Amino acid sequence: MAEDIKFTEQARSTITIMRPMPSVVPRGTASFEKQSPTRSIRMKESELLAIEEAASLLGMTKSAFMKWCSYYAAMDVINQHKEYMRKRSV
Repeated sequence: MAEDIKFTEQARSTITIMRPMPSVVPRGTASFEKQSPTRSIRMKESELLAIEEAASLLGMTKSAFMKWCSYYAAMDVINQHKEYMRKRSV
């Protein structure tokens, strides 16, 4: 195909994340996933401060903000890839 461009070159430079809404998922002691493992990542201090400030502005905990952003960013990339693959198969 002449359009042999890689997905990473075609992927949009922005992602769309829906505005956070109050969670209806049980949290804390009511959580179904009490024993699920925690994850750790390394971040620069400036990145962490920006995340903490954004989470605070939205009234969210830092961990809830990070989980929300990570999940919806991942879903947007996955959906972009599906769209890319559909266009290639036409």
